[in-house]
Amino acid sequence: GFTPGVGDSSANIPERFPAIATDDQGNAFITWSDERDIDGDGTFPFSIWGNMIYQFGNFWASDFQVSDEGSSAFTENHSSITAEVINNTVHIYVVWEDDRSGDYDIWLDQSTDGSFSFFSPSTDIRVDDTDTNTISTDNTSDQTHPKVAIRMVNQYTVPEVFVVWRDTRNQTGTRISDIYFTKGTDSNGDGTIKATEFSTNVQVNQSLSTSGIYYTAEQPDIAVDNSGNAYVVWRDNR
Repeated sequence: GFTPGVGDSSANIPERFPAIATDDQGNAFITWSDERDIDGDGTFPFSIWGNMIYQFGNFWASDFQVSDEGSSAFTENHSSITAEVINNTVHIYVVWEDDRSGDYDIWLDQSTDGSFSFFSPSTDIRVDDTDTNTISTDNTSDQTHPKVAIRMVNQYTVPEVFVVWRDTRNQTGTRISDIYFTKGTDSNGDGTIKATEFSTNVQVNQSLSTSGIYYTAEQPDIAVDNSGNAYVVWRDNR
């Protein structure tokens, strides 16, 4: 039967926005946003934590932090997770929204050893290309609510990671948010995708408007088939 409860932090610490993925070996991987005091300094930033359930129903020994150590100055929320077996080893990819740069952006961390090897510092990578492109007006825009999917290429040995999210880089007047997309490909075959291996961000939805009023697109999700075709859905108010 089901065993209630996953997180092992204090009962008084908020844990929210859970996400879950499974692999072909019967394991389940869970992530969530967690407000526990990471370093004992009396501050409670929201950061991304995880745990896994083995195929026989046993949890990993304790929760582990997925994102780099947070501070009281920023918040990490709305994680999405996917997992795939590559060369008999489970690879796990997690994305989330993060305001460490002063506005919300999309970040990713990954494990390539069959467990949550997210403990090394400074392993998070930025997925969206705002703040680094030539459009200065989007430097303070928010990228939120990401979703991630994966497919395998080269005889099931090389991962391609697909990410979509809600994006306000084009916000002006009545135009609020659009849906953006990027794809990362492991170019050297080690199972790890670098920040430079993600494609230029692309707007997915049409910029529709009626009488000068734009439609707001939000809450995306994504699925990918074995041929590499990506299917994206979202909510809008057209």
